[in-house]
Formats: sequence, structure tokens, C-alpha cells
Amino acid sequence: ISPSGSVTVASGASQTFAITPNPGYQIAAVTVDGVSVGAVTGYTFDNVTANHTISANFMSAQADLAIFKLSDKDTYVRSSLIIYSITVNNYGPSEARSVVVKDNLPTTQQATYLSNTGGCTKSGNMLTCNLGTIAVGQSKSFNITETAKHGTVTNSASVTSSTIDPNSSNDSSTRVVTITK
Repeated sequence: ISPSGSVTVASGASQTFAITPNPGYQIAAVTVDGVSVGAVTGYTFDNVTANHTISANFMSAQADLAIFKLSDKDTYVRSSLIIYSITVNNYGPSEARSVVVKDNLPTTQQATYLSNTGGCTKSGNMLTCNLGTIAVGQSKSFNITETAKHGTVTNSASVTSSTIDPNSSNDSSTRVVTITK
């Protein structure tokens, strides 16, 4: 809370306080004169004529991220293009920082990686995509294109963030497609 500590205010004047959490935290509640005013980022005492108190409680920031991996078809003929769409949603309650998607590409016997629209980097069969920050209620999407070769192609992606994710059950997605002759 800023200003912090005991603050002297002239009688009849106003005083505004800013409530700012440290990185990795969010405001849980602000209490003014013993009464909760919610998770506000600022509070102004108007026409001060008596003593007042203000306090804030903070909690670790959390963001429930969910990843969805789809393809434009279920079955492909050999040498056709497979276009995967990956979407990461942030269900909150906080923004998700340093969001990273890792996509475990199929073997070169099944499909050949061609490109992506997410600014990802490839190392071996792993594609790493740094998506940055995703605000609450927002999503980021990108595509991965491969050339179909042979058999059943299993392609999995997962998402992580520097923000705590309270629900890991939706942090990975797998898409299986079939290649025909």
C-alpha cells in the first residue's frame, strides 16, 4: 500500500492509497475501517475528519490455462498437408505470464514438420512456442503444418506458465489422425 505506514492528512482533505501486489501475487481483499471493499487497486478517503485504517491481503496469482489441439481433418492421404490448430485459453483468475507451449512432433516416418505461425523454435522433435502473457478471458492460437507420410500420427502439445495453474488436467492435448495411401 502506498503511501505506507501512518499518514497525516489535514482535516477536511482527501488521501488516496494505491494497492499494488508484488510480481506473482494478486490482491485478495482490501479492508477499510474493518469493512471489506473488495480486491481494489486504490482507495480514496474523502473529507478526512477522523482516523481511518486500510489494509490489504494478497495471494499467489493463479491462471487456469487450457490447451486445445485440433486438425482440419481426421484422415489424410499420403503427401497431403496436415494443419493443426493450437489454442491456449486463460480462464483466470489472474493473467498468465511466460506462457510456453511445447509440441512433441511425430516421427519423420509418420509426418514431416513444415512450418508454424506461432514463432516457435524446433529442436529435434520438440517445437517450443513462447506465447508471452495471456490476459484473463483471452486466448492465443497458432497453426502447425506437416506433410502426411504414413500410418497413424499422434501429435501432443502441452502448456506451462510461470503463473501457478490450479488445474493441470487441461494443460495437454493430443490429436490422432490417420494417413491412407
